[in-house]
Amino acid sequence: MAVAATGAGWIATSSSKGDLIPGLGRTGSDLGKTLPAGGTASGEPLTEAQAFAPDYYFPLQRAIELDGYKARRTAARDGEDCGEVFQDRTRNVLRDIGCESYLAVGFSQADQPVVTSLTVLRFADETSARKALDALKDDPGAVSFLTPEAANPPAPSPAPSTSTSSQSPSPGGQASSAPPESPQPSGQPQSGQPQSGQSPSGQPPQGQSGGTNSPKPLTDSQVEVVGHYLTVTSSRYADLRATGPTPDPALDRATRAVSFTAGSTFLWM
Repeated sequence: MAVAATGAGWIATSSSKGDLIPGLGRTGSDLGKTLPAGGTASGEPLTEAQAFAPDYYFPLQRAIELDGYKARRTAARDGEDCGEVFQDRTRNVLRDIGCESYLAVGFSQADQPVVTSLTVLRFADETSARKALDALKDDPGAVSFLTPEAANPPAPSPAPSTSTSSQSPSPGGQASSAPPESPQPSGQPQSGQPQSGQSPSGQPPQGQSGGTNSPKPLTDSQVEVVGHYLTVTSSRYADLRATGPTPDPALDRATRAVSFTAGSTFLWM
């Protein structure tokens, strides 16, 4: 019998033959088949594939706290098409490696303007995960940085009305006095219309940095293999500043804390 402290209180556990370390629960070789926590509506334990979701491993109400670092989840998404994790989906380096699914989680630090994006890729075996490491270790920036806006894109705006009532005679027989719009010279945008590459607010569209010459945000990244999983962790400042020390202590601290948390989470899977 062992007693362990958790954020919600104390938990008593008993050792079993499947334990590699007494008191840690099912840490034997059969752990990859089913997971001890959670379950389905029928009462059966979740399989590893079923449990591979942000809400299972990184629930919204659970903060990451490690050596003074504290951050909460701000965004999450998951899927079976691993090509979705790339900024440029035409450059999916995982296509022939056998990535089975992914989850991505965003975190915001409590006492620093630092945000962190964690992407976990699941493979059939460690050999495949290490092939993915070789493909991504020199270019972790190819993986999209998850933000709340990216995880929850705004609903599309309704199509503009095609009604011509303003040009039709009114019930009193009077036609609208509004003059027709004068034609614009060829090659110039109409009044009130955004120029190409801009949103209606005048800002670059979501997902664009504002031009090929725009400086990239200062980013600290770490790519790690954990069994048959690959974790890609990146941190940057919320204001997207592009200059600073390299490595930046605040970004390095955030990346290490989130990467370590993810690694310890999937260590026994």
